[in-house]
Amino acid sequence: MVASWFGKGDVQRTPTISDIPAATMRLSLYVISYAGFGVKLLWPHEETEEKELPEGHKMGYKEALSTLLENILVVMLLPRWFLSRSPFKATKVAYNAYLEWGKYMREMFEAKKAEVMAGESRDGMDLMGMQKSLLGYKSVC
Repeated sequence: MVASWFGKGDVQRTPTISDIPAATMRLSLYVISYAGFGVKLLWPHEETEEKELPEGHKMGYKEALSTLLENILVVMLLPRWFLSRSPFKATKVAYNAYLEWGKYMREMFEAKKAEVMAGESRDGMDLMGMQKSLLGYKSVC
């Protein structure tokens, strides 16, 4: 994060943050993503090329989570039926981010569940890593 403020390889100059709310939002997004779900996001200076969207998705994980967080009040306050039928662009964007992020969460849950069932699970610090309580499985010995 700090490297992105300085620019490429220029640690001698004063860091520049042009948009403090955006930088704070990005930091929060990355912390939530890694601590909550075990997904490490790359900082803008670390990204090398545009990734393809996973099959069945219309948004990338980072875009879905970011858009959902930006529109969290809309998603929480308005009923799902209204969001899905609303003619307003903002509510459509919020609803699509809600659906996409939900797909990612289900996929991560199923992957963790398969990992636990195969005996390949490793304890993690993230929510998905707390498989015994999260998945409801008990060790059978």
